[in-house]
Amino acid sequence: MSATVLFVRQILFLVLIVTLTKVAFSLPFPSPLKNTTRSLKVEHNDYLSFVLEDYLDNNALEKHRKGFVSRCKSISKLVEIGRSVDGKKIWALEISNAAGQSEAEPNVKLVGNVHGNEPVGRVLTLGLAEWLCANYVNNKLARRIVDDLHLWLVPAMNPDGFAANKRENTNNIDLNRDFPDHFQDPTCTPTGREQPETKAMMEWIGSRHFVSSIAFHEGALVVNYPWDGTENSSTYYNGCPDDATFRYISSLYSKAHPKMATPANSEFPNGGITNGAQWYPVYGSMQDWNYVHSGCLEVTVEVNENKRPDKENLRQLFSDHLGSILSFVEGTAFAG
Repeated sequence: MSATVLFVRQILFLVLIVTLTKVAFSLPFPSPLKNTTRSLKVEHNDYLSFVLEDYLDNNALEKHRKGFVSRCKSISKLVEIGRSVDGKKIWALEISNAAGQSEAEPNVKLVGNVHGNEPVGRVLTLGLAEWLCANYVNNKLARRIVDDLHLWLVPAMNPDGFAANKRENTNNIDLNRDFPDHFQDPTCTPTGREQPETKAMMEWIGSRHFVSSIAFHEGALVVNYPWDGTENSSTYYNGCPDDATFRYISSLYSKAHPKMATPANSEFPNGGITNGAQWYPVYGSMQDWNYVHSGCLEVTVEVNENKRPDKENLRQLFSDHLGSILSFVEGTAFAG
């Protein structure tokens, strides 16, 4: 082969690379639901209406979950991840068209009822499961979530606290102060004093790689992101290394909510999101441990200003938060 022919081929190869690069960067990045989810219409069937009528007690909750995996068995599996102090089962409901199988797809988790007297997360997770089952065939986003990721729903991390209608577990320990904390020990080594509910979550989270997560709480209307603590226990903005990413994914949630990111939410005028340490320092939180230990981008969503709102409000709360949940799941699983 002559030197001239080789030179021409090299030039053509470079032109091809440049062209392909320009095409790649001109393609639109996958985008989450933008603000269209604020007006997302929720069609209610009997099963969805049932879980939005009232807070199911622990026995009814377990019965409903088992009924769900029987009705929606092609896209779900129920996994016991541990027991509470009083021996109640802590369940994780897996939603996927390949539930129970290992795939090269993102894992996302939603955890409710970390504090026993904050039970709206129980309702949101059950409602989401019913919405996905009912809309899997006809809704493109529902189908994408079920087909292209593994979504894990833990409605009740603290079933004993729920039964007693108190924040803490049976041993009077706040589970969101019970995780190994990197400000106290940079290695986040378990102390051995963690509660059974905390241990169950730590072992389960360690068994798979979650890319993102929400922990549902109540008492405000805001998305809270790391860090939760500071080096000297003072209150100030303390961003983690992925601060910009956390602000972005928090805004995915808040901006899809009808009120959270609007002027009506006067307590949090910065788009309905807050750095945890700037709000108030917390140590031993689940979201900081998730980030340090497993690289999971977990945020804490405060879903309502009042704790344990009246059951008459549950249907509206689900409607308000469904679009935000879908926007967060889609944006963190697919748009990264």
